[in-house]
Amino acid sequence: TAAEERKPRAPYLVEQGLARTMAEQGYYEVEPERLEAWAKLATNSRLDAAPAPGSHALVLFSVGLGVVRANYTTLAEELASHGFVFALVESPLAGLMLRPDGTVVQDTSDRLERADGHREAVDEWCQDLRFVLTRRAGEGGDASLAAISATLDLERVATLGHSSGG
Repeated sequence: TAAEERKPRAPYLVEQGLARTMAEQGYYEVEPERLEAWAKLATNSRLDAAPAPGSHALVLFSVGLGVVRANYTTLAEELASHGFVFALVESPLAGLMLRPDGTVVQDTSDRLERADGHREAVDEWCQDLRFVLTRRAGEGGDASLAAISATLDLERVATLGHSSGG
């Protein structure tokens, strides 16, 4: 609608300071100038857009180990343009995350280098997907989550992922 199109576009990197943190971490050897450019990008998505009417399939997507969720924006927007509700699930300690206060959340142990530690982490990431699916009902959530949840067809749910997230 015209009202939705007047809403601001969502930024590519949502968290303030994420580009700087990514540069400090040497994120996949991407040049710091490119990361700063990412921080200025706007997506095709609108902030606080109301869900489209109707019933929608849900796609839960688990990000790859060490990959920020923004890197999946094109995939998310493509599937959303076809009527799917696309939820990017960024598990704590699976990659590089920032809390609202700017604190970096990242696994600095060596557990992911060991097969048993990696299997344990994958089990935790699966639990995170279950949590998101349960939370989708708006339990403890905000009104916008409840509005989206009301449009979900829970007979049509898929889970996808990239790399270890898959």
